[in-house]
Order: sequence, then structure tokens, then C-alpha cells
Amino acid sequence: MWSANADKENSQNLAEGLDSHLLSPIFHLQSFSIMHSPHRSAAPRDTALLPLLNRFLILLIICGTMALALMTFYPEWKKLSRMRQALQQKRQDLEQLQGQATHRERELYLLQHDKEYLELIARDRLDLMKPNETIFRLGPSRNDNRR
Repeated sequence: MWSANADKENSQNLAEGLDSHLLSPIFHLQSFSIMHSPHRSAAPRDTALLPLLNRFLILLIICGTMALALMTFYPEWKKLSRMRQALQQKRQDLEQLQGQATHRERELYLLQHDKEYLELIARDRLDLMKPNETIFRLGPSRNDNRR
């Protein structure tokens, strides 16, 4: 006895078997062509090359960023270096001038408050002498240097 359900099942099984039978050689041909295609054989090399290219591009980006930073900050660094050298020179000059100022302040104090120092300077620079005193100079006189 044939029922409608059995008829339907048989037609579905037949269609599936027919479809799979008809599609099977096409599938095998496609899989064969994919595996043996000359264009697909280069694909594994391309995929192996991509990480290498990515690393190279990352390296180029890093180098470019460093070069940009160097070009930006190098002139400022040189300027800072020159300013530090100038500051050090100015500090040395300041120390020297402070030493001279200290020396002159002490000399001014001695000239104002110490009679013996004032007498010594007057006798040396102005060639003054006490009565019955003889001065011996060993070298050129100070008057020759002033001319």
C-alpha cells in the first residue's frame, strides 16, 4: 500500500540521493581545483609573509616616530646645552667678581680704619719715605710701568 507519507519520503530520499550523487563529482572537482590550483599554492607563502611585513611596518612606524621626535627635540636640546654652558660661565664670572668685591671691601675698610696699612700703601704707591729712611727697589720702578 502506498501512502502519501511514504510517497513523500521516497521522493525526498530519491532527491537527496540524486542531489548528492549529482553534486558529488562537482564537489570533488572543486576541492581538486582548490588544492591543485596554481594560484592557491602561493597562498601559504603569502600568509607567512604577512606577519613579516607587519613587523617591518611596525618597525618603520617606530623609526619614523623616533626620527620625528629627534627632529623636534634635538634643536631644543642643543639650545639647552648652550644655555647651561653660558650659565656655568656666568657663575664663574660671578664668583670672580664677588672675590674682587670682597677684596676691595676689605681694602676700603683697612684704608679707612687702619693707619699702618694706609701708611704702607702711601709709601709703596706714592714713593713716600720717612725721614732718614732709604728705599731699595729690586726691579723696575712703578713709575716706569704707569707710562
